[in-house]
Amino acid sequence: MAAAERQPENAAPRMLLLRPRQRLAADVESCRAAGWQGVPFAPLEAQPLPDALAALPQQLAQSAAAFWVSPTAVEIAAPAAFSGSLKALPHVAVGAATAAALHAAGAQNVVFDPAGKDSESAARLPIWRTLPAGAQVLVVRGESGRGHLAAELAAVGLRPHFAPVYRLAPLALDWQLFRNPPPQAVWLTALQCADAMLAQLPAELAQSAQSLLYFTHHERIRRGLLERGMARVFCVADLPAAFAAYGSLKARFGAA
Repeated sequence: MAAAERQPENAAPRMLLLRPRQRLAADVESCRAAGWQGVPFAPLEAQPLPDALAALPQQLAQSAAAFWVSPTAVEIAAPAAFSGSLKALPHVAVGAATAAALHAAGAQNVVFDPAGKDSESAARLPIWRTLPAGAQVLVVRGESGRGHLAAELAAVGLRPHFAPVYRLAPLALDWQLFRNPPPQAVWLTALQCADAMLAQLPAELAQSAQSLLYFTHHERIRRGLLERGMARVFCVADLPAAFAAYGSLKARFGAA
């Protein structure tokens, strides 16, 4: 195996973007703006489920509100979900990025917690207490996902219903991007991406992968990465905050 190349001293630091393919473009631009080189490293791709998308308009019409789990869900569903009166339906977003995607898609009644980033914060939104007892809430997501919000909605007398509009399909990773030269840090926001990477990880790179600096936006994901053997995992608000945190961590750990 060829030895990893040494990065020139004046080269931009490299951030490995361990994200679904649809989310890479914005992250690459964030890296460029901060003087980093964003390295796309997508182990998963969201693929639309045509039958679910065809059923979505009727499901939304029968619902008192919709909950959207990610920008990807919004972007995939947009052609079917935001026409006519469906625009005015309460569209609840898991966080600010999903809310921005909803606005861009044409939703007129977007509800979210500006400081929120998960189902736990979404479950505390006041809107759920304004819906009629027994009302249906459509949860628009991928084929799999956490059931926390659905359980919370059921507990207050609402009827959660799932609309899985996409599946996450594995993509083959180019491990030369990992080797030559090695990245300074990794950014990810979903444990599915970590698991998809680990499923392909060459044995000779296992120690290197575990010793990298990992940045994520959620404490639950940080804990999950630690459980998977990643030794240096840090929770930050977003990708720009990871760039800021890297400086102090570089001195602390002697990172490249």
